[in-house]
Amino acid sequence: MSPLRGSSEHGGGTPRLPRATPDRVSSRAAGKWSRISSTALSVLSSPSRRVVSAGAGILICALLAWGLPRAVNKMLNDYPWDGFVDWTSAQSFWANENPYDAAVMARHDTARFGGVGHPPTTAFWFLPFATLSLNGMSTALGIIVLGMLFVQLLIICRELALPRPLLFASTWYALTVPTPWFFWHVSLAQVSVPIAFFVVIAWYFLRHGKDVWAGASLGLAASFKLFPGVLMLFLLATGRVRAFAASAIAFGAIAAIMTARFGFDAWFMFFEQQGDIGRQWIGHVRNRSFHGIVLRLVTPEAPSTVPASFKVSVVVSVISVMSLALALYFVRRRGREPVTFDLSFALLCCLSVFFNVWVWEHYYALLLLPGAIVAVACVRADQLGMSRVARPIMMVLLFLLFIDVETTDVGRLVTLSSRIPNLTPLQHVELHLRELTNALPWPSFAALCFGLLLWFDRKDRRSTRSGWTSSAGAS
Repeated sequence: MSPLRGSSEHGGGTPRLPRATPDRVSSRAAGKWSRISSTALSVLSSPSRRVVSAGAGILICALLAWGLPRAVNKMLNDYPWDGFVDWTSAQSFWANENPYDAAVMARHDTARFGGVGHPPTTAFWFLPFATLSLNGMSTALGIIVLGMLFVQLLIICRELALPRPLLFASTWYALTVPTPWFFWHVSLAQVSVPIAFFVVIAWYFLRHGKDVWAGASLGLAASFKLFPGVLMLFLLATGRVRAFAASAIAFGAIAAIMTARFGFDAWFMFFEQQGDIGRQWIGHVRNRSFHGIVLRLVTPEAPSTVPASFKVSVVVSVISVMSLALALYFVRRRGREPVTFDLSFALLCCLSVFFNVWVWEHYYALLLLPGAIVAVACVRADQLGMSRVARPIMMVLLFLLFIDVETTDVGRLVTLSSRIPNLTPLQHVELHLRELTNALPWPSFAALCFGLLLWFDRKDRRSTRSGWTSSAGAS
């Protein structure tokens, strides 16, 4: 694979990745993909363009007319369980209190959750909402989330050079808002969409060689919850030292502000309280993290919640750390090449979530970027000569995964698991099928990223040996 050529425009930092064809293998392959894109655009430029646009417009209006009022209704009327904790922590900040203190938790009624489940930095983002009512906070945050969702989808569509990016992003947005996972997100006043937003911004800056801004964005993402810190390690593993330093500074600045008010004890109390919260939720049937899946596999025919196991936790922790270390080693070079950068970033996105302690439905917000990268990579691999056997398998799997993400509602899963062992044989089959579809998306997308990385890497090596000219330095 040809080395990347630096660009004076970016002062010797990470070279700017080509926007329209970031994972192209060679000039010949890029030309082929350009012709494919031009064909798609010419179809939309033909007389049928008006029909396609009108049909998409009707679909967008219909879906949003159905989904937006329901989303707003949930903001206004549902109890925002997760947002409540961060909202009270923000109030503690202005009152110069430690929200992790037992007396403060008793007064705010957060002790019923076993503790405060988010780090001290999360409350930073709720400081502007502290003076609002609980429903006012939930509604304000929900409106911001709706805006952030659309902006990140538009950025993804533009960066991946999808035809008619505004129309494509609008359709994708209209399909996403009415999904069960998004309703659950705004109902709880969760922060997965803001995390995903900053991850997408970081990806955008990395593609344009702006390492410092990319690192700062990832530092902000990690200040909501700690698991995006894995992507900060991605910066370090791929030699983006300035980006890593910027991410540490951005996170450290927010941590310093919150620690100055809450005190250092807040961090120790936070980690101490995670034990009680983990014992309560780690084995829940809705938890689709690696830890939760393994715990339920070793406890067959268990009800909706399985007690935590120390042995399982130790084994899972060792496997998770080793897997992340191997993944970082695997992408250390691939994460700097235009051919494989997007898929490397997507792989770490998936693994950072999957190896988190818990993964709920609203974490699907962080699957939007990896899912789009994998989908585009599959299409391009197909056009560049993917195996006839692998092609239909990958396309069908990708389609089923997107259907799973868009339609999965865990309400029935929780109901069935709560009835164990009083289930009929047919209900047993349904239960296990729902458990499978609940657990499938994250490891499946990670596996697709890994497989496509190997394929593009091998394709590029073969093209280099054939004398094709690399386009790695193009901008």
